[in-house]
Amino acid sequence: MKGFGPAVTAAGVLEVREAGVARAVEYIQVRVRALQGVTVEGALQSAFRTARGMTRRYGRADLRWNLQHGYLTVGGKWGGEVMCGGEEFEFEMSDSEYADDTGLLFCDRGSVERMAPRVNAHFARWGMQVHEKAPGDKKVKTLVLFCAAPPVSYTDPLTYDNANLTDIKLPSGNAIPVVDRAKYLGSMISRDGTDAVDVDARIGAATKAFGSLSKLVFRSDGVSAAAKREAYVAIVLAILIYGSESWCLTAAMWGRLRRFHHQCARAMCGVSMWHTREYRISTVSVLKVLKLRSI
Repeated sequence: MKGFGPAVTAAGVLEVREAGVARAVEYIQVRVRALQGVTVEGALQSAFRTARGMTRRYGRADLRWNLQHGYLTVGGKWGGEVMCGGEEFEFEMSDSEYADDTGLLFCDRGSVERMAPRVNAHFARWGMQVHEKAPGDKKVKTLVLFCAAPPVSYTDPLTYDNANLTDIKLPSGNAIPVVDRAKYLGSMISRDGTDAVDVDARIGAATKAFGSLSKLVFRSDGVSAAAKREAYVAIVLAILIYGSESWCLTAAMWGRLRRFHHQCARAMCGVSMWHTREYRISTVSVLKVLKLRSI
C-alpha cells in the first residue's frame, strides 16, 4: 500500500519551518492535539522514536510529507488505542516503510479483507488516499501479493489447495488486485518466494540500458576500452546487480547473469561469436582487456 515514510528528525522539523511550510506544521499540530490531547513537543518525541532510517538526503517536499506521516504514525499509533470523535480505531499490524513505499504483512486473506478498509480509512482521516482499483481501471498502485508456502505443503500445489486468489473487494465498490508478482523498492517479489523473477527483471532493465548506449559508447570505435568499462560499471552493471545482496541464487540464475555480463564484454570489444569460434578468443581474455571480473 502507498503511504509516507515516518522518517522524522529534529533537524528536518527545523528545516521545514525555515522553508516556510508553516501552514503544514500548524495543521499537523492541530491534528495531534485533537487526536491525542498531548503537547506538540511530546508528539514530536514520540515521532522521533518511531522514525525509520533514510539513506538519501531529503528534499523539502520529502520533509513535509515525512513530517506529516510522523504525526500520522503518532495519531494512528499502528497498534495503540486512539479515540477520534468518539470512534476508536485500534489496530495492530506488521509493516515495512521506506520513503513513500509501505508494505503491510498479513497472515491470511481474511486479515486483508478485514484490515484493508480500516487502513484506507485511517489514511483518509489525514487527507491521504490509498489507491484502489475502480471499475475500468487498467493500472493500480495498491496490490496484494499472495506468497505461497513450499509446494510440498499443499495437496494440490497447482491451485494451492483451492486458495481464493480473486481480487479483494472493498466497501467502496473498488478492489485491490491479487497478483503473482509485485515490485517493491525496485525489486520484484514473486509468489513462489524465489528470486528468478527479480533476476530476469534486472537482466531486462540492464539490457535496455546497454542497448540505449550501445551505438554511442559501447560499440563505438572512438571510445576507449577504459571509458567503456567505466560507463558499463556505473550504469549497466549497477542496474544488473541492484538488490543482489538479498538474492538467493541458484546455478541457473548465476548462469543467466554470467551470460549477460560476458555478452556485454564481447560487444564492447567488438568480438562476435564468429570471432570467438574462429580465433578461439576466450571470455577470460576479453574480460582482461576491459579489466572486468566475471560474475
